[in-house]
Amino acid sequence: MKKIISLLSALTMIAAFPLSTSANAQDAELAALADSLGAQTDCLMIPNFKYFDDENIDPSTVIYDDFFRRCSVLEATYSPESQISSALLKGSDMGIAILEVLTHNGVITPDDIQKGADSLKDITRDDNTVRIIEGYQMQQAFTHFNNYITTYLNSKNSAEQTDALITAAEQSMKENKYFLINMYCFNEKIQEAKIGNQHSFCGIGIEDGKWSWNEKEYDKCILTLDSNASGFDENYCIYINSKDHTSCIPAYGIYSEDWDPLMYAAITDDGFLNYKGMINPSDSISKEISDLTFVSPGVSIDGKPETHITGRENAHYEIRDLWCSKDIRRLNTDRWIDIQLSNAYQRFTYNCDVDISDDVISIKNTGDDAIDINGQIRMSEGTYDFTPYYWWYFNTSVNGEFSTEIKDNGILFKTDKSTELEISAGKWTLDDEGIYPRRNQSSIATTSITSIIQTANNVLVTVDSNDDFRFFIDDNGDGIYDAPVQTGDINCDGKISASDASQVLSLYSRLSTTRYLANIVNNPVADMNGDGKINSIDASDILSKYAELSTSHR
Repeated sequence: MKKIISLLSALTMIAAFPLSTSANAQDAELAALADSLGAQTDCLMIPNFKYFDDENIDPSTVIYDDFFRRCSVLEATYSPESQISSALLKGSDMGIAILEVLTHNGVITPDDIQKGADSLKDITRDDNTVRIIEGYQMQQAFTHFNNYITTYLNSKNSAEQTDALITAAEQSMKENKYFLINMYCFNEKIQEAKIGNQHSFCGIGIEDGKWSWNEKEYDKCILTLDSNASGFDENYCIYINSKDHTSCIPAYGIYSEDWDPLMYAAITDDGFLNYKGMINPSDSISKEISDLTFVSPGVSIDGKPETHITGRENAHYEIRDLWCSKDIRRLNTDRWIDIQLSNAYQRFTYNCDVDISDDVISIKNTGDDAIDINGQIRMSEGTYDFTPYYWWYFNTSVNGEFSTEIKDNGILFKTDKSTELEISAGKWTLDDEGIYPRRNQSSIATTSITSIIQTANNVLVTVDSNDDFRFFIDDNGDGIYDAPVQTGDINCDGKISASDASQVLSLYSRLSTTRYLANIVNNPVADMNGDGKINSIDASDILSKYAELSTSHR
């Protein structure tokens, strides 16, 4: 059964744990091969280290500052402190490995890391080199990297991952390049040894041969540079049995079992590794590795059981006879769209079709009972010109069809049946330099607004310069949502009626008795008298307006 991996939750520095058996006598040959591949000069001789021991990183540190200077809104709005802490708390293995890859491959130079260094072996640890190492260690805290690794591990079974690792090693060796290896281990040996379950290596080549570890034969060796070793060490290599795809890493005493294999993600793309990097960063990554969609197990995709899907502009999901909640997420460098579907405390099974792209979420309830939807949309820079609010949440129940579409001028909500829609929008307050909050701030300044509308119509929602929601409808059927919803028309049907007053009273009752909704006052169509409150006076004023309009049309 495939495991769903959350990259940052698995990060740790692995300690040495030797096997009780040893390899056959090919150590000298491996060492000679490693030297021919540059292991003597292109290994960063700074041992793996922890940047800090505390669970909570000090926001005054330069490392914290560096993250916020490079992050996008997606990282800034998604628990940045925990992301940074998870990346740095357990070690610096990934940062060291990425620097070895990028330096050997000519993307950066040793002199870029430490002035005057001719090779990586010349570099010593000081405040600046630590800052650079930890800057690359934090690559895993960025959305593009986390998304890619998570999807990679869940899109390939263990055999496919091992084959991909072999292919990456062979191709890289042919091109005289290094590459990054991320290893994940969840077998019983790790649990018994009480050591971590994720580690990063610099892959430098591959060799065929015969090795015996733990009474098992292996015919391939992936040569690595490991920050837990001092230079190349054959015990820190990855040995693979290409027939059954099992593998082992002798120094750590970990080896694959058929029921719980080691997992590998190999990355050969230098531009990807240096995207948002500390030195000469690449300015873009390919769509293939930035555009991902993930869905929790138990959902069928295009009628076939899957756990995720990658690289499609439009993804279709069929959810049939499910009791539990399901989470569908589409991720790329511009969007974070997450849809949680549930079935009213598991009182019934539910069936629906979900279509999702970068801009559109469509949900069709094909069952008899309403499906509860909790959705969020996070938009990165340059993709939300219609408002400064770039994270949006919405909650509703769907009996028929419901969709959300990101438009150039707002978020368009469509429904074919009357539904209550709760909408929230939020933004960061940028600092004086125009970047996301950072450095010496114990709490991050945010602005958020929430509103509830009861709509039987399609509604375009945006936020004006006064931080108020504005609602628009298509009043003439031309497909353009340019008619402002008039005050008092809480169901957004284009007219004021007694039902609007009734719904305002219902909302007022909930606001008065439910603490969770107590701050929901940002609803200009419900606030009939414009006093910033929603209460019975607004309902009375709506009834008066309705009576006035009814009289004038006689």
